[in-house]
This record gives sequence, C-alpha cells and structure tokens, in this order.
Amino acid sequence: MSSGSVPAKRVALLLTGALVIAAAACNNDALVDRCSGKPSEDQDQDGHHAIGSCLEPADDCDDADATVYPGAPELCDGLDNNCDDLIDEGFGVLRRRCLVSPGLCGQYACSSDLSAAVCRSLELAPTPEVCDGVDNDCDGVTDEDFALGDPCEVGIGECRRTGATLCTAAGVECGASPVIPSVEECNGLDDDCDGVADNVVATTCTDCNGVVGRRVCAHGAWEPCPILPEICGDGIDNDCSGSADDGPECICNGGDTRPCYTGPAGTRGVGICSDGEQTCESVPGVGWGACLDDVRPRQELCGNALDDDCNGGMDDGNLCVCAAGSTRQCYSGPAAEVGVGICQAGTQSCVPGGTQWTTCAGEVGPSAEVCDGLDDDCNGAADEGCPCNETVSVDLTGDCLTVACPSWAPYPVGCAITMGGDDNRGCVASRPGGRGVYLQEGDRCNGGKVTGSLQCACQPGAPLDASNCPINKRYKIYVTDPTQCPPIKG
Repeated sequence: MSSGSVPAKRVALLLTGALVIAAAACNNDALVDRCSGKPSEDQDQDGHHAIGSCLEPADDCDDADATVYPGAPELCDGLDNNCDDLIDEGFGVLRRRCLVSPGLCGQYACSSDLSAAVCRSLELAPTPEVCDGVDNDCDGVTDEDFALGDPCEVGIGECRRTGATLCTAAGVECGASPVIPSVEECNGLDDDCDGVADNVVATTCTDCNGVVGRRVCAHGAWEPCPILPEICGDGIDNDCSGSADDGPECICNGGDTRPCYTGPAGTRGVGICSDGEQTCESVPGVGWGACLDDVRPRQELCGNALDDDCNGGMDDGNLCVCAAGSTRQCYSGPAAEVGVGICQAGTQSCVPGGTQWTTCAGEVGPSAEVCDGLDDDCNGAADEGCPCNETVSVDLTGDCLTVACPSWAPYPVGCAITMGGDDNRGCVASRPGGRGVYLQEGDRCNGGKVTGSLQCACQPGAPLDASNCPINKRYKIYVTDPTQCPPIKG
C-alpha cells in the first residue's frame, strides 16, 4: 500500500457513516427535507410527499391539501385535485346559464358536496337570445338562433375576401376584412375595387408615322395604336400597311364624282348639314379629290328656325333664350296679383338674335293703399283703412246737378243744401245703395248755384228726407229716381 492511499477498512467506515447520517436526515420529521427545502413530513397526510422531496412518492402538487394528489378524484372545487394540470374537468357546464324554473335564469355552480355542477338562481329573467356570446334565454346553448360560422365574403373586385359569420357588437357580421384597394391596371382585374375592371384612362401612343393617338385598355390588355385611314396622293403610308396610297379609296376613274361629307359622325343629313361632292383625279394613284361644298355644323343661331349645329334641335344653342320678335307677358311680383286691383302684367319682346328678353314694359305693381276707390295694394279690397265717415263739400254752378260720395264711404246719409235760384221748389233724388245724389231746383236747368255739404258713411242709413237732408225751398221733394223730380222744361 502506498503512502498516499486510504486503507480499505477506513473507506468502508466512512461510507457507512455517511449513509447513516443521510438516513437520519431524510427520516427525521423534525428536520427540513434537504431535497425539496420543505418540511420532510407528509403535511396533509394523503400518502404523497411534496414534489422534489427525498421521500417517495414525491408527486403531491399541493402537500397542504389532502384532497390534492395524483390519482385523487376530481372534485368541483376550483382545484386541480388529481395533479393533471386541469381544473374541474368533468364539470364542463360550470358558469353556463341554465333555467331554474320558468321565468327565472340561473348559472351552473359547484354543489355543496363538490360532487356535481348544479343550477343556482341568478335572480334574472330569461330574455330573447341575442348575438353576444351569452346564453340569454338560459337554455344551455349560446347564440343558437344565429347563423354563425356560415361562409361569407366582404369587399368587391380584388378586395374581396372570404370568412365565416360571427357575433360582434353590431350583430352577426362576416369575420373577414377586405383588402385595401390598389391602383387600377390594365390586367382584366378590378384592382381599385370599384366594381369595374380595367377602368383606366387611355394612354398616348404613336403610329408608324409618329402620329400621336390614344389607345384604350380592352379585355385585360392595351389595344394597338389606332390606324388612320389612307389619304390618296400624299405619298404617305397613312394606314401603316407598308405601302403609300394603296387604299381602296385611291382607285377610281378620272372624272367620276360622288357625294362626300367631312363633318362629325352623326351630323350628316341633320339640320343644315348636307353632302358635298368629290371628283376622281385623272392622275394615277391620286384617287378621289377633296370634298367640296359640304355643309358642316356651325354655332347655333337663335331665332332663324334652323338647326345650325346639326344636333336635331332648332334654336337650342346655349345662348338662345327666345325666338327673335316674339313677345310674352311679364310681371315681377307674385303671379296671383295679376288682374287684382290696379295690378296688371307688362310685355317683354325677344331681341333680334334671340339672346335675351327686353325689360318688362307696362307692368303695374301694388302700391300703398290710398282713399281713391281703387285696390291700390292689390289685395282684393279697395280703400281699406280709410275713414268711415266723410263730408263732401258742395259748391257747384247750375240747377240740375249730381254730387257723389267717395268709394271708402259710399252711402249718402245726410246733407244740408242751399239752392240759389228764385224757384220755390227743390228736389233731392237718391237711389238706395247708390253713391250719387241728384239735386234739382224748379223745372229748369239754368245757371243757378248750389252750395252746402253731403254727409257720407260706410254703412247705409235712412233714406234722405227733410229731417236729414234739409234744403232751403218751400216745396221740398225727396224721391229715389231723378225722373221723379219735376219735368224739365226747355
């Protein structure tokens, strides 16, 4: 044995002592388990030691609760009793709504003995099912009245996306979100999601002669640049066929003529637009000459009864207002005033060229009401607001005269008359309801004098007589008709 080695007997003693000390440490319940750092005893006395203990079985996930250990029956208590990382498995209806009795909602909760889930009252009445993730009608099923999970789509064109229906705060909606539109391209797709594919602006292009045109997008591709018709005799391959002056229009017999028209499409033979004439040139390859004397559209002239712009309508230009020389009634106020009281319409005439109407001439509109027997303000009533009683002064020359009450006080109700002649007879004639009073002295209409006054009112009064209409004559005659006065002698 070397000087540095340990005798075998001593090694055996050392190992034996270590095992004894270790055993004492693991089996001493008063000591802390050096493996788990927890008290070494089975704290809840369920036959399982805490996870990490030196003692077996060391698999208790809660050594402070005797109902929790591997293999324990799962209880309805909110705990993982069998240490399988699941809580209350087997009680899947917990927290769902249920119907305690007709008209009373409840919710599943753990029973008092923790063995089952029972329906407990929430003191709530069932309500119609709505799409909100809650069992509103307490039948144990959520949102059963709604078509959830059905295929659906949102957006149009390339923005369209599919999904399934689901409940949101707004109700049943599609769970998909449309894509943001992109710039429209010529590709047969609706890139900008406006419902129309390839609605792009035509682009410029040049033909074989460098002539600039515009090409359009059709069927997902750009059309070729437009080809111009061949022009005869110009030495240019206008239609890009590979040869100049080769169009069918360039073949004709010299001296032949034919109708022609160079105006816009759709205007030929409309309105003033008419054909001209082309003549075939005698020079080979030149073909038909220029179109001569065709009549093309021009700016519409007003009032000439012609369709100058060849659009199918006469005198319908933007500046045409009326037919030159025509007239019409005009009135600047409400139309209902025309013909009421003094109000009357005027007349307008259309100026030469038909571009405008003249100002309204002869129009009479309403004015402030005055006491003149007329309806000045055109409201259907004359002289409203005028005084109801009026005295008319009489100072006239003659023996056979008539004085009258004004329109605002049209009824004679009294008078005081002095007749200046020497005849001792006087006659007063007043028709019932009339405004005039006839005054006659004697039976001759000479150059006498009548003075005094006539009283007028808004309402009829008693017939004129000696009591209300005295005259200065011995013989006083009061009648209702002038013909009842003494006959007039020559």
